[in-house]
Amino acid sequence: MNIPILFKSRKYLALALSLGLFTSLVATAPSAMAIVTLTVTYDANGGTGKVPVNSALYSSGDSVPVAGSNGLYKTGYTFGGWSYNSGAFGTSIVSGSFTIAGNATLIAVWNAATYSVTYNGNGFTGGTLPTDNGSYAFGSTVIVAGQNGLSRTGYTFGGWSYSGGLGPSVVTTFTIQANTTLTAVWNAVATFTMTYTAGTGTTGTPPIDTSGPYVSGATVIVLGAGSLAKAGYSFGGWHNCPIITPYGATFTILSNIVVCPIWTINPYAVHYLATGSTTGTPPSDPNSPYVSGAMVTVLGGGSLVKTGYHFGGWADADSHIATGPTFIILKVTDLDPVWIPDLYTVTYDGNCSNSCGAVPIDGNSYSPNAPVLVGGAPNANYPGFHFTGWANGGLAVYQPGAHFAIVSNTVLTAVWVANVTYTVTYFPYQTSGGVPPLDPLSPYSSGDVVFVNPGPGTLFKTGYTFNGWGNCPAVNTVGVSFVIHGDTTLCS
Repeated sequence: MNIPILFKSRKYLALALSLGLFTSLVATAPSAMAIVTLTVTYDANGGTGKVPVNSALYSSGDSVPVAGSNGLYKTGYTFGGWSYNSGAFGTSIVSGSFTIAGNATLIAVWNAATYSVTYNGNGFTGGTLPTDNGSYAFGSTVIVAGQNGLSRTGYTFGGWSYSGGLGPSVVTTFTIQANTTLTAVWNAVATFTMTYTAGTGTTGTPPIDTSGPYVSGATVIVLGAGSLAKAGYSFGGWHNCPIITPYGATFTILSNIVVCPIWTINPYAVHYLATGSTTGTPPSDPNSPYVSGAMVTVLGGGSLVKTGYHFGGWADADSHIATGPTFIILKVTDLDPVWIPDLYTVTYDGNCSNSCGAVPIDGNSYSPNAPVLVGGAPNANYPGFHFTGWANGGLAVYQPGAHFAIVSNTVLTAVWVANVTYTVTYFPYQTSGGVPPLDPLSPYSSGDVVFVNPGPGTLFKTGYTFNGWGNCPAVNTVGVSFVIHGDTTLCS
């Protein structure tokens, strides 16, 4: 029986069909239009996993969203999307959405995967790591590279280990199923050490061989003494402990080696130096060199001389400690002369023909080149002379309060300079008679002030009165006083 049903919307029609309520429907509508429902199905195309499901019903022209891979996978392939109504891989790929025009099957597209091979040197110390630039399809056979000159100190090369899930076994070829790293296999070889010991009676530390351990048959370079030292001895190399077998500069190592230092007793020389001397030659020790610990008798100063000093023995040039008459030698010894400064005095000489009064007295003793403060002037009045300083022989004249560097016993002699004096004379210029006055203070020293006699003495001139004294010829008077700088004649 046909029951006419009027659906106002395709939505309700799709719902009815999905519920299986009707097997045949006839829609009654003003234009009697038939309704078509379309489906979308996904095909894994050999993939493994959960295939996407789209249970919606569509009408022609609807936009249908496209699912993702939903976790599908296929060994040796990568997912390339969904092909719409096509079994050909890589064609008609749809993404995002598409417009449906009929029942649609979306088929998974699978692209064959490619894989790379990488080499890991695993601590190699020499050579060049192989490089494989190939791109391999799943299941391809890969030929493994050779050693390629790789090396590792203390090891031998054992091949390449396939780390693609097959364990550490060494391979020369393999079937690739994923990106693969091949790791170098190194087999340790026997190694030996070189150990240096301090021995007995030494100070410091022996060297440490940082080049070891060595593979058997390697060449070992023998080191020096490090900071080891032994009083009275020189380092002479190394020997095998306890057997006295010296080693040269290098040797071939075949076992672990322990070595002890070789010491040879030192012969030490004594050198007498001329340090600081002015002239002369130091002595030479005829018994030098000495064995370590010997007693050395110290010699005299030879012919050495140093101006202003006297010889005071010898001192070690390194420590500057005086040796005394003997010493025990433990090293090559250089001896410097000890110079003791001579002491000098200063004496003052008044240098006058009569009593000069008190002169300075210097009670000090001076070392060579010490500064000397010059004393004051003599406490004296030396008529006709004036004091100008203290003379140090013909070297220099020092003023009181000056300083000089003393280099010998010194006598400082007073320097007296004769005074220069000038006279004042009164002359009877154009007078009628009488006698001019005399200056009782004449003569004067240069620069003295002369006070002019105010009177004419007994001089007179008929018809004139006296008006003073002037420079001859008298035109202008000189005034009450003047400063004298030469012999002076004053006219009336």
